Amino acid sequence: MPKSAERIPDLIVRLVLDCNILISAGWNDGPVRYAFRIAIAQHQPIISVETLEEYEAVLARPRFRHVRADLVQLLAALVDAAEIVDPGPCPYHLPDPDDEIYLATALAGGADAIVTGNAKHFPEPTYGPVRVLSPREFLTLPQK
Repeated sequence: MPKSAERIPDLIVRLVLDCNILISAGWNDGPVRYAFRIAIAQHQPIISVETLEEYEAVLARPRFRHVRADLVQLLAALVDAAEIVDPGPCPYHLPDPDDEIYLATALAGGADAIVTGNAKHFPEPTYGPVRVLSPREFLTLPQK
């Protein structure tokens, strides 16, 4: 079979979207919004009550007032697509302890990856089975 005719197998990636991905997706219609849409349409997003509370708290900040309607719409789409898990304590220490809930959620949900625009907050390329991916790296994964 010619290479162009080969079928890439479907890949369902379980993933956690860092809050900065949601904010960037609401801010403009660029590659991060595209990554966000792919994540909720073709993969299994994972959230927890704690990550949902973080998303909501950040969306309420005055500096996001002008894009709040878009952010609320994106968050609703994420919640509709997401599996909710109950994370335990995070076994890893991150430079920003507030990000540990995203990693704990990923671990509890059996996630393959965390997609984040803040790589410095996740300095290791993996944490156990969870890979840390930028939006661009995420978009290089085989998609449905």
